[in-house]
Amino acid sequence: MTTLEEYWASTATPKPRKTPKPKKALQRCADCGLQSWGARCRRCQLNALRPPLDPCTACGTAMHRTSTPVEDRAPGSVIRGTRGLCSTCTSREARAAKGVTSRGGRGKGHGRKMRAVLPVPSSDSSPLTFDEELQAACARADGDAWFPEQGETAHQAKRVCETCPIQARCLAIALAAPKQEEGIWGGTSKRERAKMLEQRAAVAA
Repeated sequence: MTTLEEYWASTATPKPRKTPKPKKALQRCADCGLQSWGARCRRCQLNALRPPLDPCTACGTAMHRTSTPVEDRAPGSVIRGTRGLCSTCTSREARAAKGVTSRGGRGKGHGRKMRAVLPVPSSDSSPLTFDEELQAACARADGDAWFPEQGETAHQAKRVCETCPIQARCLAIALAAPKQEEGIWGGTSKRERAKMLEQRAAVAA
């Protein structure tokens, strides 16, 4: 005798099995060589549709986009900035708007930021007295912060110097012996003090 389950199993029509779609194989882009799902990756397709960039309106240097492959970039070109400028001129305008200039560094447009307003030194460059040494703010802080190693910053030491009552005297002593005084003196670095001495010589001339 056939049970109900066996009857329904014999009369039910089997569902057709779905054929899995073949997976796309990764390829190498014909332009940049990166992996892509087609002959050319999406980045290279967009770069082919974009018009070439005009030179920088300020310095005339050729520009390229960050997505442009290295082999397609013009020799000597730089990354595009804003408002038709290259990245170097864009950063130079931003520094000028903040009132800072660049000094030294890796090349044109690069360098450390210099403060537009430096501390005013005192007219007295004689050695500090014992009472003045006790008033110095650096006497109660870590002395290593005033002599940073290469790659370290001196922001902490300069902030302490801004609150020191004898900052002007300390700066005057360092300017009187520029070749001997290393580190941070009067809230300025050796590079900043050299800049102040250059300005003094230009005014005296």
